[in-house]
Amino acid sequence: MNKLRIRNGVVLLEICGAYLLVSDRQAGKHCMYVMEINDAAAVIFRCIEENMTVKETADLIMEEYDVSDRKAVETDIMTCIGQLKEYGYLTEEEDDL
Repeated sequence: MNKLRIRNGVVLLEICGAYLLVSDRQAGKHCMYVMEINDAAAVIFRCIEENMTVKETADLIMEEYDVSDRKAVETDIMTCIGQLKEYGYLTEEEDDL
């Protein structure tokens, strides 16, 4: 089974109310050096940093944004994760079993 992780050299910064994913030169070989993301994507990124599950992330987002449709929230989380993987900011590594 694969474990989702943030690519080494990628950090989330908040500058003047904007959330930016910033990569160093090594990570920049796989993704853009800077990409602006929205507030919800920043929450998801931070949850990935904390190794939270999709369910735990959904709980946090539902509470923070006062949303009650769990299925829609989980779908949005998976879409965001898919985009971050596609853009190269996230990778998967095999779990040690």
